[in-house]
Amino acid sequence: MAKKKKVESGKVDLNLTSMMDVVFQLIVFFLLITNFQSMDLPELEPPTPDKSVAYTPEKARPRLIVNVVADENIETIPKYIQVGSNKLPPGALVDLTTILKTQKGIDENTEIDLRADNKIEYQHVQKIMTAITQAEISRINLVALVDPDKRD
Repeated sequence: MAKKKKVESGKVDLNLTSMMDVVFQLIVFFLLITNFQSMDLPELEPPTPDKSVAYTPEKARPRLIVNVVADENIETIPKYIQVGSNKLPPGALVDLTTILKTQKGIDENTEIDLRADNKIEYQHVQKIMTAITQAEISRINLVALVDPDKRD
């Protein structure tokens, strides 16, 4: 009969180096794919309507923010239109439509949050709204500041 080897009861070491590598890679991955659009919003003053029926969306939704930034010299006209990291001149409505169609191709339910400075004349904002509808996006949310004390 063969002699059985005596198994020494010892301490089991757990090597967490590979686990830490995986966690670090996941953190880097999520940092890279996170959308930082809201952090890159240009400074502008949205309108503050008197009798607003504005609402704050409660759930996360596929959206794209279109910013219409006023010119410093002539505040009633747009200086540029910003969509994500793209800055377009005010007349580049065909380019705007192309960018929006591309986004709609990625997600059919994309909504547009349109932020415009309150000094910009409506006729300029209306052209941008027309470009959005030409991209076949049916939901446009106009961003405004609402004073909760003035709500009816």
